[in-house]
Order: sequence, then structure tokens, then C-alpha cells
Amino acid sequence: MTSNINSVAVLGAGTMGSGIAALAAEKNCKVLLLDISEEAAAKSRDALLLGHNQALSDVSKKNNIEVGSFDKDFDKIKDFDWICEVVVENIKIKQDIFKKIEEHK
Repeated sequence: MTSNINSVAVLGAGTMGSGIAALAAEKNCKVLLLDISEEAAAKSRDALLLGHNQALSDVSKKNNIEVGSFDKDFDKIKDFDWICEVVVENIKIKQDIFKKIEEHK
């Protein structure tokens, strides 16, 4: 059985998260990029437009990336095909994120 990934929720808007978001957006996926604050996620997305990540060669596809915060927008992950966790390398934070994923998915 083959399934297509048409939407990606990226949890963590650092270097890896923004790169994954860019690649998914470039492939026409709907992307939700979440971080501690919506401002942090927006800053990460906007950096893609400044050429800081060559994965997004078509800047118009930045519109495929919705940004939000963990506190306000986490419940949206239930509507996404793939959830990619790339938060800071702290086991407690990762455990908390995975617990929240289980509660919302």
C-alpha cells in the first residue's frame, strides 16, 4: 500500500525545522511550522526568503508554510499527514512534545 504525504507539521523552527519546511513546501505540501512563539516560526520562514536555505527555490511557495506556536496552534497537527519533531536536543522537552503529539493526533 502506498500513501502520499500532502501535508507536514514541523515541530521546531530552527535550522533543521526550517529546512524540512522548505523542502516540503517546495514539493507543494501544506506545511505547519510551529515553535515556542509564532514570531520565532515566522522569523524562520521569512529567513527562507532571504536565501538562507536553498531548498526553497520558488519563493512563492513560502505561502505553503503556515506558522504558529506550540501553545496556540498545537491542535492543528491532527490535520497533517506527517509530523516531524525537530525541537532542541533536550530529552525532557522531547518527551513533553511526544506526549502532546499523542494527545492531539
